[in-house]
Amino acid sequence: MPLISFVCLVCDTPFKLERWDVNRRLKLRKERGNEDERLFCSHGCASTYTNVHRYEKRELICANCGQVETVNESHFRKKYCSHPCYIEHQRERLASFARLIGKLYAAQIGATQKESYRTGRRVHGRLGKAHTEMAKKTISLSQSRYYQTHDGPWKGKKMPMSARIKMSVARSRLILSGGFLWKTSKFFSKKNNEEIFCRSTWERRYFLHLENRLDVVAYKTEPFAIPYKHNGRRLYHPDVLITYAGQAQELHEVKPAYYVTYPINKAKFSAARAHCKTLGIPFKIITEHEMRAIA
Repeated sequence: MPLISFVCLVCDTPFKLERWDVNRRLKLRKERGNEDERLFCSHGCASTYTNVHRYEKRELICANCGQVETVNESHFRKKYCSHPCYIEHQRERLASFARLIGKLYAAQIGATQKESYRTGRRVHGRLGKAHTEMAKKTISLSQSRYYQTHDGPWKGKKMPMSARIKMSVARSRLILSGGFLWKTSKFFSKKNNEEIFCRSTWERRYFLHLENRLDVVAYKTEPFAIPYKHNGRRLYHPDVLITYAGQAQELHEVKPAYYVTYPINKAKFSAARAHCKTLGIPFKIITEHEMRAIA
C-alpha cells in the first residue's frame, strides 16, 4: 500500500502514513468537530500542540440540537452542548440502528427458528404438555380482566363497510397468490384413509374426537359449498359431514359461541339449515360448551 508523506506541525519532522491510517485519523477528527487536517508524527507532539493551543476558541455545533457555542480548543472531543442532548442523540441513534437490524435480519431469524423447530433441533417447552384446569381458568380470567380494563381503538365500534371490502379484496389476492395458507395443521385419518387438514385447533380437536368415536364410520371435511347472501352472493363451506354406522348423516360446524351471533354467520347457518332440509339431514353447531362435554 503506498505511503503518504507529511510534516509534523510541532517538530517539523517528515513522516509517512498509509492511506487507511490517514483516513482513520481524519474521520476521527471530523466526528469530534474538527474539519482541519492536522496530523502529527507522535502522540507526544499531538499533546504538545493541544497544551500550547489549549485556550484557543473554536465553534461547536451540537450534533443533536444544532446549537452553536464557543468552546476551548482543548475540548476537542466535545460534540454536544449538554448531557441531555447527548442522551437524546444516543437514544435516537440506537433506535435507528435497531430498526435497521430488524429490517435486515427479522426474516432471516424467523426462517432460522422455523427451520430449527421443523428439523427438531429445538423443541418448544410446551410441546406435548397441557395446562391444568386451574391454569386455564386463571388465564381466561386474566384475559377477561385485560379486555375489560383496556380500551383499544376499535372497542365498541364497527369497521366501516369500505374498510371491510378493502380487507376482503386484499385477503383474496393474498390467497390467490399463494401468500396465505389456510391450513394450520393436519393428521392422517385411518377412517378416511387420507390426510385431514384443520383450520384451527378447535377443528383438530373435534376431528380427532370423530376419529375415535366407534359409531362414526367416516367424516368429510368441507364436503360442499353452500351459496348464501350477505352484502352480495357468497359461498359457505361447512366444516364436516359425518356418516354414522346406520348410514345416517349430520352436518356440523365448529364455531366459538360468541361468533354464532355475527350477522354473516347467521346468514351462513340459515343457508346451511335450508340446504340440509333439502338433503334430509340435521345441521348442528359445535361450540365450546359441546367441546367441554367431549373433553
